[in-house]
Amino acid sequence: MVCPKHGPLVDTKRHCHNIARFFLTSENYYSSPMYSWFQIASGIMEVKYASDLHDGSMFQCNPTIEYEQAKSDYHSKLIRELTIFNFIWGGFESYCDSSPFTPCPSEKRRGSVNSVNHFLKFTFLDKHPVVQFYDEVIEHFKKLLDKNPWHGKSNELFSSDTCTSEKISGLKAVYKIRNSFAHGALKFSEPDGWSDVKPFDIAVINTSSRVLLMTMQMLLLSRTNNLKFKVSQLHESDEFGVLADKYLTKLHLKSFKHS
Repeated sequence: MVCPKHGPLVDTKRHCHNIARFFLTSENYYSSPMYSWFQIASGIMEVKYASDLHDGSMFQCNPTIEYEQAKSDYHSKLIRELTIFNFIWGGFESYCDSSPFTPCPSEKRRGSVNSVNHFLKFTFLDKHPVVQFYDEVIEHFKKLLDKNPWHGKSNELFSSDTCTSEKISGLKAVYKIRNSFAHGALKFSEPDGWSDVKPFDIAVINTSSRVLLMTMQMLLLSRTNNLKFKVSQLHESDEFGVLADKYLTKLHLKSFKHS
């Protein structure tokens, strides 16, 4: 397994931080807008939601109190993951705007996401392998989505098309999931134990963040003109860093030494 706490990957917040470090080193100090998006995502600790904040009822039975508490706790965690994801997505879009991709030739496949998928299919895969554990994360992602009632089946979300390769289709699925909550189509699940359906919303959003971060690694690895500089800790001299090309292929792994 690749996504549980004891797997080989750093958590998504550390993953964000490590990508922010790359932008901090490659751009002019703190001037990179991409740095800010990923660095903020890396430090979001808690979002507090109270489902009954405005409920003036003075008389509630114990099951109702327990339900409201469970819903508050569950949705607080979900909102935190959505908040982290939105900052990661903001960093991704900032990157696409700062360094535009050639549009996908298909008239039916316009937009920056299709342009990125076209680049990954026809340029990235010709020169680079996918980052380590990407395939395993995608398989985990598919299983989550097949269990989750508010999404289409994984074979639809990860299908290939004129702009997208099946080998690297994670961004296509993430984009569809992002649209489900960005456009108000997401139906929030009940907390665990309060419905016949086990909720996987939090895991789906967290894994969406993971896929987007791994996609960013591959884009930076294949589109950065010069990868011969060193990426260091935030307050260290470059002499203690790691060459950028190696850093981009390893920064998501617990086994990688970042200093």
